[in-house]
Amino acid sequence: MATTVRDKIDDPYGIVDLRALVAHPNKHVGQIIHGILVSHGADLVDEIEDEPTLRNRIVEKGYDVVFVDESFSSVGLCDFVRNFRRVAAVGNRKIPVIALMTEPTAKDVTLARDAGVNEIVIKPFSSLALSRHLARAVRPRAFIESKTYVGPDRRWRDLPPPLGIDRREGAG
Repeated sequence: MATTVRDKIDDPYGIVDLRALVAHPNKHVGQIIHGILVSHGADLVDEIEDEPTLRNRIVEKGYDVVFVDESFSSVGLCDFVRNFRRVAAVGNRKIPVIALMTEPTAKDVTLARDAGVNEIVIKPFSSLALSRHLARAVRPRAFIESKTYVGPDRRWRDLPPPLGIDRREGAG
């Protein structure tokens, strides 16, 4: 029986066999996240500080999750994630993406969600907060591919579609 990413997260401090990539322009913040994940049992945590390296690493190493800071990309977080989700050549474009943000507004959160971000961690963060967001990000969710959106299902509650009709392309 194959192990899923969800099997690797059994509680906020039980991260085992997890392979994470931290994309942050500040090496020190990347090292903090690295330390938190490794201290909780992550198997592999790589840190990168520039955009070109990200795409190559994802293809090479097959990570379970990617942490991306809002200031990592020159095109901005939302455009970066949107492009990442839409380009099949990137490798695993379904990989959970956790955004790291400082003082996001409600609009920032909505834009990030609509770009395909799985979770948002607000800086500064605690070890427990990071672990909880990670556990939610790797929870299995449908991946939606339509003309206007590519990313994880944005619905958190498991409610039936209005009037029982699911109009989304590629639902489920």
